[in-house]
Formats: sequence, structure tokens, C-alpha cells
Amino acid sequence: AAGAKILPETSIYIADTLGELGLFYRAVDLVFMGGTLVPHGGQNLLEPAALGRPVLFGPYVHNFQAIADRMAEKGGAHGVADAAELGTTVARLLSDDAERLAMGDAAAAVASSEAHVLDDYLAALAPILPNRPAHAGA
Repeated sequence: AAGAKILPETSIYIADTLGELGLFYRAVDLVFMGGTLVPHGGQNLLEPAALGRPVLFGPYVHNFQAIADRMAEKGGAHGVADAAELGTTVARLLSDDAERLAMGDAAAAVASSEAHVLDDYLAALAPILPNRPAHAGA
């Protein structure tokens, strides 16, 4: 139910909040990127990946296709065709700590390799932007 407390016996909790997902990502063993089983498209797979969480996603990742492909290729994420495959994949990963942890490590490595992207964009835009303090990562 909406607003329900998360209790020790809670096995599944669906989070649909902006700005708070990082808290949830830290508390879970794996992440399914919602919105990817329907032609809506999901969110940024790099957010849970940066926290070392393996990521599952459906066929509709058109808004993050390149990173979904790279994460899947490197073993940090896995695409599923439908809800049935999602269920079997979640069950498999929750019962296989070694595979899940290896996926999380691979996901974190991909996220780390992408850390330069914001700085690259800011550097490219610097000549046309008014003088502003440099980005903290620059």
C-alpha cells in the first residue's frame, strides 16, 4: 500500500520517487529498472551501477540504449524480454550470491569508466557559457 513502512518481513517494495532512489539502491541486492517493460523507457542505469548494484532491464531502454548495451556487454546488467523472464532472473540472482556480486562489480566498473562524461560536456560548453566556477569534478 502507498506509504507503507518497510519492515524486516517486506520482500518487495516498489519505489517511485524522484531524488530518493539512491537511498533505495544502497539498501537492495539488485535493481530492476522500472518503465522498461513498456514503451516508456527507464531511468539512468548508471545510478544503481555506481553503487555496485546489478541492474536488470526490459526491452525498452531507448533513452539509455548505449549504456544498457555497454553494461550488458560488460556483465553488469542483464536485459529481460518480459515479466516472466524478469521473475526467473530475479530468483536466480537472489539465490546465487557469486553471480550477483560479480554483476555488481562489473556494473560499478562501467559506471566508474563513465565518470568523466559530465566534465567532458562542461569543458565542451565552457567557451559558450558565461564565466562560472568550475565543476567540482573538473
